[in-house]
Amino acid sequence: MQFLLLTAAVVLIALIDLRRIDSVVSLPAYLATVAGLLVWAVALYRHGDRRSWLDIGGPILVACLGVAAGDYQWSFAAMYGALFLHGTYGGAARSARTVVMYIAAYETAVAVTRGVDAIGSGIVSHAIGVSVVGYLVRTIASSVRRHDAARQREEVLTSASGQLLTANDPDDVARLALEAVAAVTADAARPHRVTLWHKRGDVLEMSALTGTELTVDRLALEDVPTDLRAAYLDGGLVRLGPERMAALQRSMGAEVEFDHGLSVPLVEDGHLNGLLFVATTEPLAHDTLAALERFMHEVSLADVLVRRQAILRGVVDNSADAILLVGRDDVIEFASTSVTQLTGREAATLVGRPVAELLFRRYDDTFVGVSGITEAAVGDHDLFAGQTDDARHVEIAIGAVHQGATVVNLRDVTERRRLEDEVTYRAFHDPVTGLANRSLFNDRVDHALARAERDNAHLAVALIDLDDFKAINDVHGHSEGDRLLVQIAQRLTSAVRRSDTCARFGGDEFAVLMEDATGDDIDVVLSRIADALAQPFDVGEHHVAISASIGLRHGHANESADTLVGDADVAMYVAKAQGKNQLVHFQDGMRLAALQRLELKSELQAAIDNDQLVLHYQPIIELKTGQTHGFEALVRWDHPTRGLVPPDVFIPVAEDTGLIVPLGRWVLLQACTQLAAWQTAGLTHQEMRISVNLSPHQLLDPELVDHVIAVIDQTGIRPQQLELEVTETALMGEPERAGEILTALSSLGIVVAIDDFGTGYSSFAYLQRFPVDVIKVDRSFVSRITDGPEQAALAHAIIKLAQTLNMATVAEGVEEPAQEDVLNSWGCTHGQGWRWARAMPTED
Repeated sequence: MQFLLLTAAVVLIALIDLRRIDSVVSLPAYLATVAGLLVWAVALYRHGDRRSWLDIGGPILVACLGVAAGDYQWSFAAMYGALFLHGTYGGAARSARTVVMYIAAYETAVAVTRGVDAIGSGIVSHAIGVSVVGYLVRTIASSVRRHDAARQREEVLTSASGQLLTANDPDDVARLALEAVAAVTADAARPHRVTLWHKRGDVLEMSALTGTELTVDRLALEDVPTDLRAAYLDGGLVRLGPERMAALQRSMGAEVEFDHGLSVPLVEDGHLNGLLFVATTEPLAHDTLAALERFMHEVSLADVLVRRQAILRGVVDNSADAILLVGRDDVIEFASTSVTQLTGREAATLVGRPVAELLFRRYDDTFVGVSGITEAAVGDHDLFAGQTDDARHVEIAIGAVHQGATVVNLRDVTERRRLEDEVTYRAFHDPVTGLANRSLFNDRVDHALARAERDNAHLAVALIDLDDFKAINDVHGHSEGDRLLVQIAQRLTSAVRRSDTCARFGGDEFAVLMEDATGDDIDVVLSRIADALAQPFDVGEHHVAISASIGLRHGHANESADTLVGDADVAMYVAKAQGKNQLVHFQDGMRLAALQRLELKSELQAAIDNDQLVLHYQPIIELKTGQTHGFEALVRWDHPTRGLVPPDVFIPVAEDTGLIVPLGRWVLLQACTQLAAWQTAGLTHQEMRISVNLSPHQLLDPELVDHVIAVIDQTGIRPQQLELEVTETALMGEPERAGEILTALSSLGIVVAIDDFGTGYSSFAYLQRFPVDVIKVDRSFVSRITDGPEQAALAHAIIKLAQTLNMATVAEGVEEPAQEDVLNSWGCTHGQGWRWARAMPTED
């Protein structure tokens, strides 16, 4: 509008009644004044708000124009032309001053050209006219300025709103918001500071600032004045006058710089996320407030959008799954960064490429596209990504989005597939040898039986148990034992036919399935197995010979794998019972014996529960004096139908089934109770001992020591009266644990004896390692001491060894006086056997 008024002023000034130009008194002065007015008008248009001299320049030139023309009326048109432009600048006060100055200029021209007396003749009408024109011009100018300001404000905010749509992160949103708000409010109120705050829990943190610096960048909500805090949390627009503004600045610990403030909330789902704060020295107009509120609503939406996009982008980029957006033409429109790890190709290079370049099938190297995924490939592990040597198994999930595009989720399941294969393999294979395990072996036996029935073929199952493998494990260690098992597995695999199956059932037990085999075929395979096992094995730095007990069961139609394997197992146990290192063919009677063994197990539990067990006592004699030194408690089973069952029948069953522990506890309590009863009755002296055997299972019982202490406390005998016998075999199971337990027992004062000394491994080493008080010489050595020097040498050496180590000796199985004499002459301290008495019940 000011440009239009400038044009009008120029026209009025330049075209002043040219018809009377010849009447001008001084044409050069007149033209110079007109030129001055034109220059002034242009200068006022360009610098009207910043040059105070322009306010007096216009009126002076108007007066000079009338004087130069010699007629005051020439100033009339120029006055109104200048006033049209001049009246648009400044407020009401400036407009009033402008009107007064132009009236004065006009009257000056009147006084100069007509005389002082002519001044008052038209002053009232001119004053009214000039005032009305000035008022109208100012009113129009104000309206135009407001319109221009609103238009500029909308242009700024509209431009900022458009840029908000392309903002990439919250910092972009904050920058655009602050720039737009500063631009909108600068002319209206000249703000000194615009800040953007985000709510983090109960704290407002400043995200961006424009204008004067602010030393505070964090503000706890609890420090905000109560009424303001409530307004903030409600998420409404808040205007602050001087009083509330001062209170807010003081609560922040800042100087009171501004009189007015405006807080516009950033709201998401009705909750305050943050706020934009404008601090000004003058209040903002209502239309500016309304525009800012609308704009900040858009800022809130943009802020929420970019934050959600950032979260989504973070989820997508940090997801282990690769995500593709595929168009209708199977062209990749978007690829997440995880695609790079999956395929080795940068995600950006895949955009615009066919999805078939990325996905393929293992066998035909093709991929039918996204439509094919829907039909056939969802969750398909046979789909691969990468088309390289290390292509990865992928699992696919898809979802349709707008305009026909499809989201394709690629999950790398290569490792899972490998683990599944490994788990499947381990579920059916032995982890040490890699052979089939029992489950896979039984499955193959079932299939072999089905084929045998269909084809009228023959098959056989052999169970192979390594003899005394535990001793090798104990001597050389479990790692060497595992290496030996691997060697055995390799030899078995080499010995059998390609169609046969080798398996390891665990421990030292192997199995072989021979399918479609004649009797001769079976004999040949078993012969090869025997030859393979007969060759020495390398165990550490030693060569070790291995023998095996083998049970063989031929298969027939209408049988099950459990039956064949179970019968072969029975035959294998028979082979062991017959002396080991031999092959035994299963016979029907063997199954009955196995069943009887199971019955014995069941009945033994009942015997323990129903007091069918009894103790017999065999005296231990001091050889020098012939006096009874103590008794060994030996358990017997008084079976209600079988009569007295000897220990060599039921003790192995108890060992195999774990019943030996409760049985042993019963024996210990009964023996100690009996000794206490004899002492109470005065039948024995105070040094009398009771000797009780401990099985390997009992020795390693973690509650053994506590149980022994409880029995001693319960019966009242002294610990020195209790002698516990252990075999070398029991010590070999877990030497470290056995040593700890024996040491604990010995520290209580209990006597420790090694039974059957000389029949096991590393006997001398055990004497040095464990707290041994007594050595019991096995009856197999004692029975030959009168047969000659060579036969007596071993028993003699054991007794001498005990004397050297200051240990007592007990010779077992002494039956003849001559044996007693020899033992006495060697310095053996004690004897036990039929020479003095058999094992007797208590009443005898």
